[in-house]
Amino acid sequence: MFRRCYSVTPVSRALVVEQLEGINKISQIPWKLLQSQENGKLETKLKAEYKLKNFPITWEFLNTIALAAHKSRHHPEITTVYNNVTIELTTHDLSNNVSQLDLDLASTISEVYTKCSDNSRKVKFSDFLTLP
Repeated sequence: MFRRCYSVTPVSRALVVEQLEGINKISQIPWKLLQSQENGKLETKLKAEYKLKNFPITWEFLNTIALAAHKSRHHPEITTVYNNVTIELTTHDLSNNVSQLDLDLASTISEVYTKCSDNSRKVKFSDFLTLP
C-alpha cells in the first residue's frame, strides 16, 4: 500500500477563501469553493470549468496538468468532453476537504490554462516542472 511521505493538514475556510481570491485575480477562469453534506459530514472541493480552442490544445492542457499533479502527488478529478474540461480538487486524506495541496494545484492549473489559451505561445511541460 502506498503511503504519503508527508502529512496533509487542514486549511481553515477563511484561508481557503483568501487564497482562492488571490488565485482568481490572476486566473482567466474562476475557481469555485463548493460545499456539501455527506453522511452528516461537511465536505469541500474546488471546481473550475475550462473551454479550450480545440481538441489538441485540450490534450496539451490535460497532459501538462497530469504531469504537475503527478509531481505534487495530488491528483484531480477531471472530466473532458472534446474541448470542455471540468476539474475538481479535494483531499481525500482530509475526509474530502480542501487542503493546501488543492490550492497549490489550482494555482498551477490556472497558470497552465493561461499559457494554453494564449495562441501566440506554445506551452511546454518544462514550463511547470522538471522531471528526474
